[in-house]
Amino acid sequence: TKPGRLELRLVGWDVLADVRPPRRRLRTEPLTLPLALREDGHWHVRDFRTVPHELILGATQSGKSVYLRNLLYGLARQPVALVGIDCKWGVELAPFAPRLSALADTPDRANDLLAVLVDEMEARFRLIGLRGGAGPDAVLTSDVWGLPEKTRPVPVVVVVDEVAELFLAASKDDEKRRDAMVTKLIRLAQLGRAAGIYLEVCGQRFGAELGKGATMLRAQLTG
Repeated sequence: TKPGRLELRLVGWDVLADVRPPRRRLRTEPLTLPLALREDGHWHVRDFRTVPHELILGATQSGKSVYLRNLLYGLARQPVALVGIDCKWGVELAPFAPRLSALADTPDRANDLLAVLVDEMEARFRLIGLRGGAGPDAVLTSDVWGLPEKTRPVPVVVVVDEVAELFLAASKDDEKRRDAMVTKLIRLAQLGRAAGIYLEVCGQRFGAELGKGATMLRAQLTG
């Protein structure tokens, strides 16, 4: 905890074999929710305000879908717009469709949806610029959280299931669409936090072998 001091914590059971939620339920704020137990028995808390974009990686049966369902279940209760991109024909996110504001289940629809999200992000930046310095008592702000509550846009969480499907291309037309989608995703990852747009990206793997723009996008997914 500081130089010369080490804090030790003893856990008296296997937290994976015997899941015991802590007696105290955490008090959470908007865009903050406890999702799972860590190996030390404490909550793992997903806080979008602190870590705006997250990358969830793991092989089949590693628990990605369970984690994602817990995330959507928790966010569904909050005043948040949920957007899904699931190019496996919606097999993972379709059950949540009644709560989602939009769901793209093919690469073509994903490309159109990402274009709408980029337009929404640009509109929010214009709103921040107009509202941030308006009036003699205005407080300068560079993100939506500095806006008055009455004019603040609702936060948007974009969930991408199996991101590799967005990078696959079998023809020249597919390559153009892929490059367009990746560019839009990178823009959202670089600028979305200030506009209240957050990314939750899932995949089995994520490296340079996926194609152009993969490492640039991964570098922005800090969680």
